[in-house]
Amino acid sequence: MPWFRSLRRPLATEQLDHELLGTRLESEWLLLRARLQPGDQLWPFEFHVRRHLGMRRGYLALRGGRPIGGVVTEVS
Repeated sequence: MPWFRSLRRPLATEQLDHELLGTRLESEWLLLRARLQPGDQLWPFEFHVRRHLGMRRGYLALRGGRPIGGVVTEVS
């Protein structure tokens, strides 16, 4: 079973603007940001397919506790 870990605090859109604007992920972030509605939350995540192989890191957008999109920033 995959191992999932998130940090325990949501982030502001301004924090992700600072990190993602001007990078190869800018267009993906702008598409996600355009879909955000008041009350949506942005959470950082790490997802490990296997304990020592296959990691994904990025940001997940939640609306009412359900994922509506995300940006993967790192794959190994």
